[in-house]
Amino acid sequence: MPLGFPKRSEARNDASDYAVDQKKQPLMTLPRDLAAYALGRAVPALGSMLFTLLCVQLLPPADYGRYSLYLLPALVAAAFVGGITAQPLLRFGLQLDVVGQRQALWNLPLVFAVLALPFMLAWSVWRNGSALWAAAAFPLVPLIALTDARRSYLVAYRRPGKVFRLDTYRTALSLGFLILLSLPALASRRAPVAWVPLVAMSLGTLAGLLLVPTTYAGTSVSSLVRVDRQYLRYGIWTAGWLAVATLFPLTERLILEHTRGIEAAGVYAAISDPLASIISAGTSVIGNALWPDFITAWGNNDSRLVRRLTAIGVLGSSAIGFLTALIGLLLVGLSAGRLAFLLSAETILAATMLFVTTLWASCVFAHKRLELTQHTRGMFLCLLGSIVVFLPLAFALAQYSGGLGIVAAKGAAGLVYLASIILTSRATQR
Repeated sequence: MPLGFPKRSEARNDASDYAVDQKKQPLMTLPRDLAAYALGRAVPALGSMLFTLLCVQLLPPADYGRYSLYLLPALVAAAFVGGITAQPLLRFGLQLDVVGQRQALWNLPLVFAVLALPFMLAWSVWRNGSALWAAAAFPLVPLIALTDARRSYLVAYRRPGKVFRLDTYRTALSLGFLILLSLPALASRRAPVAWVPLVAMSLGTLAGLLLVPTTYAGTSVSSLVRVDRQYLRYGIWTAGWLAVATLFPLTERLILEHTRGIEAAGVYAAISDPLASIISAGTSVIGNALWPDFITAWGNNDSRLVRRLTAIGVLGSSAIGFLTALIGLLLVGLSAGRLAFLLSAETILAATMLFVTTLWASCVFAHKRLELTQHTRGMFLCLLGSIVVFLPLAFALAQYSGGLGIVAAKGAAGLVYLASIILTSRATQR
């Protein structure tokens, strides 16, 4: 059977399983979904964190900084390309017929990935990098875009088992390829080439796509949505939001590199990346579990339930940040010289960074009303305004406080975004 074309029984199972869940009251399946998606994200998140920690151990700080500055542009491009398909699939995936699903899952990510190639080449030239760096980073764009689209489709149909396999294969195989490709350098007792993690990540992502086939279930609701101009408009504004969001970590490192050097950017990335992975994984679990109920509540014109779901999401994100802080304190308590370590600059930076990352994770649930009302342009403009506040403030504070100044500026930008989202949501209430 060709890749991407499932058995008919699998397609019927996706649609019938979702139909059974829809007959239940909202929030009735929340505990089950939270448990399923928590399991489905725990193992991949652990693999991602191990991948990052292994890169930190294998690469010197300067090389890790270079790797990070080539990975993040690929993630920016993938966020924009993947967002055009992935986010509309969450919102409208259940209303697409089989032809529309194939277009959204395959055609759009590949077409827009090709359009992202000039961006990657321009970045490589601006960084005075070689064609090898661009060749190592660019495959991540279409591969991540295809993966994000497939994950959104599976979430829409409440298929946590397949989401688990997709993400687990991707992270486990990326880790395996990283170890395999690093063996020659380790055998000669030298650090691997800095672009090796990019190649390993591309190979692992490709393997995940090959091992988890797509299931085309067709629409299970009466109202049909087509992949047309309105569908793309929703995706483009949401993708623009994701791309701007990914610009935050990129500009953080660039500003630190400019003000404090490449090693400072590498140290900052080594602290930020594991924390971001943990918070992002936890927020994703809550968001995936709540999103079908968001759609149901909005379709029933139940604004009270929408507010309740939003509050659950914000409280859940805060709880994840609190638990992460407790784990960090436990690790400090088990270490030698715990007081000195607790008061060190790196620990203070990590604690502040954790608070700010949790704030931004809560904002993801605060703007759900704008997603539901399809006011994705308002989301984009609010985030654009926050990064306009962030850039000059971060550059000024980084010269005096380094990474801590960057985090403070990001926290201020998060408060600006939260306030603008609340005001915009009130203006668009129906």
